[in-house]
Amino acid sequence: MSAGAFNFRVEVSHADDRAKIESFFLDLPNPPQGAPCELIELVRSEQRDEHGEQQWTLAGPRLDDRPTVSFVGVLLRLMSAVNLSALDAEPGALHLHAAAAARDGRAVVIAAERNTGKTTTVSHLVKRGWSFITDETVRLTTDSPDVGGFPKPLSIKPGGLDLVPHLVAHAIPASVDGRPSFSFVPIGATGARVAASATPHLTVLLRRDPLAGGDAAPYSRRLRPADAVVALMQETLDAGRYGTAALRLAQLAVASHCYEVTCGSPEATADHLEELFSSPPAETVDVTLLPEGPNMAKDVVSVEIGDAIVVHAQSNGGIFALDSAAARIWRHVGGWNVDDAIDVAGPVVAPFVNQLRSLGVLAEVG
Repeated sequence: MSAGAFNFRVEVSHADDRAKIESFFLDLPNPPQGAPCELIELVRSEQRDEHGEQQWTLAGPRLDDRPTVSFVGVLLRLMSAVNLSALDAEPGALHLHAAAAARDGRAVVIAAERNTGKTTTVSHLVKRGWSFITDETVRLTTDSPDVGGFPKPLSIKPGGLDLVPHLVAHAIPASVDGRPSFSFVPIGATGARVAASATPHLTVLLRRDPLAGGDAAPYSRRLRPADAVVALMQETLDAGRYGTAALRLAQLAVASHCYEVTCGSPEATADHLEELFSSPPAETVDVTLLPEGPNMAKDVVSVEIGDAIVVHAQSNGGIFALDSAAARIWRHVGGWNVDDAIDVAGPVVAPFVNQLRSLGVLAEVG
């Protein structure tokens, strides 16, 4: 099986477990012919623990051989190991903690913190005929403007099946003695289509209002591309090793309509996203990576997005967006576009310049 560039095979010691694993990874494609594959071993112990519980051990990349006493635990560890190995296998790609679905070759990217509703939202879109890309890890590369991901099983948290009743019949495991438990749903088991990639059209920062009830109507506010980049950087999984992550995120942001969406019920949120998705293609905005400035601190990246600029301090992860007025000052102090009308020691500009120094992005102003 292939999770992105990570090719693997699972050897299973028990026939019943083999059938479950095959169902679990139903949507993952086979690796290319002759491609090397990492081995993951799943062994059902002949002995039970002191409480009489069945035990399993997993061994392979990103795994140790400590025993697991539930098959749900096996699946959680297995999926985590495959996720991490997939990231390791693609150091040249940038990955977002996000879901994605596609319609007519165009994608919606849904980025959010954990427990916000990515999986629930994308599953309701897929229920409406959208193609599934991923519910957790969106891949961005430098050689294509499209977004991709690998179609791991949907991960439904304990109690979450109530929000996705259309998936209950396909859940693995079907039940755990009536106790709340994680469940997993390979989307192909529902008859849904899987898409390897699509062109970004809508990028959503999904939020949940802790004070609103479950029946509250979703609402949204438009994000400037520069502000979307700042928000998306918080959802990257490997920006530290990728390099100029701000540039790639800027390219995603300008290629799509960007919104912060506060979610409501799953159906209402899906309705709202479909409404936003109906917009025509986003207007073209220029994106430029500025060269290293003479006054910049080490490892600071500046990306122009139209008349705004995103500044990313790669060494400490700090990132912020500058509007057109602040960007004009940044170009001046950075040495790219000297403007004699700007007085860096004046009462208006000096506090801003001092703030830049305190943020560690500005070394000196000549």
